[in-house]
Formats: sequence, structure tokens, C-alpha cells
Amino acid sequence: MTKLFRKIERTTLAICILTICFISLINVVCRSLFGFSLSFVEELNQYLIIGTTFIGCAYGVRVGRHIRMSAIFDLLSQKNKKLFCFGMDLVCASLFYYLAYLSVEYILIVAKLGSVGPALRVPKALVYSIVPLGFFNSATLYLLTFYKNLTHSEVYLSLERKLEAP
Repeated sequence: MTKLFRKIERTTLAICILTICFISLINVVCRSLFGFSLSFVEELNQYLIIGTTFIGCAYGVRVGRHIRMSAIFDLLSQKNKKLFCFGMDLVCASLFYYLAYLSVEYILIVAKLGSVGPALRVPKALVYSIVPLGFFNSATLYLLTFYKNLTHSEVYLSLERKLEAP
């Protein structure tokens, strides 16, 4: 199941980034050669960047590429590295669950206001729904990493990444 989610995240990230590049290039060509700009490009890019950010956040947690204060971490003994990971996983999971909660509250306000994008007329609440999903997925991955560190003798930086031996 983990491999499936990883593949979905990677594919989605690639599609979002390639789409941003492609439609931006088309817009530059239209503006330079034909003297007009496509009105929806800026809005669509904004939505794709939101998706890339929050899907990418979860992907970074999944593969252990998140920030972990390595200057302090590298100085610790193996036992203390494990304790540090326990604390980091719990603090990050708590923070991401809280941010998911706050983002749901925000989306409910945006939905209540009926806000839509000016060019594409897509409900902003629908677009912003990726935010709590990304936060929730990240938090859950941190909790699963905490559990993996609890049940294994090695130090895991994520579900998929074990700390390399010095």
C-alpha cells in the first residue's frame, strides 16, 4: 500500500510540475508572438502550486527528506538519535494534525462564502481541500514512522528510510 501511495504522489507531483511548465510556455509564446495572454494560466498555476506544495510535503515525509536539524542530530549517539526521532515524529505529527484541523476550518469559511476563481470559476474550497489532505497524510506518516522506530531497533527517518550507519 505504501508503494502505491508513493507512486501516486510521485506521478501527481510530476504531472503538476510538467503542467505548470507547459502552460507557462504556451502563455509566453501566445504573449510574445500573438500579443495576448491566456487568462486562466496564472490561476491554474496557483492551484497546481498549492497541490504540489502539500502533496510534496507528504512525499517528503514519506521518503525522509524533511528538515530534521541535522547539525544537532549528527552529534548525538545512536540511542539519543532514536529518542530525538521519537520526539520529532510526535511533535511534527501533532503540528500537522493541528494544521489540518485549522485548514478544514478555513475551507469551511471559504465554502460558506462561495468563493470561486475569477477565470476558471472553480470553487476555491474544492482547490484548497488538498491542504488538509496533505497535512493529514504527513501527520499520519510521522505517526507511522514513530511506530516503526518503536518496534524496530534501527533508527528510521521515515517509513522508507533507515538512518545509515556511521
